[in-house]
Order: sequence, then structure tokens, then C-alpha cells
Amino acid sequence: MTPEAGFEKRVLDSAAKQKRIIEFVALFREEHGFPPTIREITRGAEISSTSMVSYHLTLLVEKGFLTKDPNSARTIVLTPEGKDFIAQQDTDGLQNH
Repeated sequence: MTPEAGFEKRVLDSAAKQKRIIEFVALFREEHGFPPTIREITRGAEISSTSMVSYHLTLLVEKGFLTKDPNSARTIVLTPEGKDFIAQQDTDGLQNH
């Protein structure tokens, strides 16, 4: 595998994890009425560790898809941009079938 291909794979893996996190946060909140914890996201989004989830949550906050209070549990909230992202993914999925 070339270095460029390895980099591309890591970027795609990272994007897939972030997509799973956003979708899981939305689904969990819909089903339970409150946001998930980092441990619940780790299990539900099938990510290897809580530190990896924390890393991706930080990136998603920076991208504007989520907000959260770093000093409190269960404060992860999808922003309008995050909801638009999920809606766009749903639309893309329907167009591909």
C-alpha cells in the first residue's frame, strides 16, 4: 500500500467513525429522550475505545455538528448542521438504491 493510499484509508475510516457517532447520538436521543454517554457511544457506534470516541467528538464539535459541555455527562447535542448531515446521508442512501 502506498503512503497516499494509507492516508486515504485513514481519512475514510475517520469519516465513517464520525458518521456512526452522529447517527448513534441522534438515534439514542430519539429512543431515550436524553444524550448518550461516551461509553454508550463507544458500544453503540462500535468504536474501539472511549479515547477514540472523545477524539472524534472533539472533531465533530469543531466541525459544528455537535455541541457538548466538557465538564458534564450527557450533554452531547446535535446541532442543526449535524441534523442536516444525517438528512443528507439519508437522501444519498436513497439515491444510491
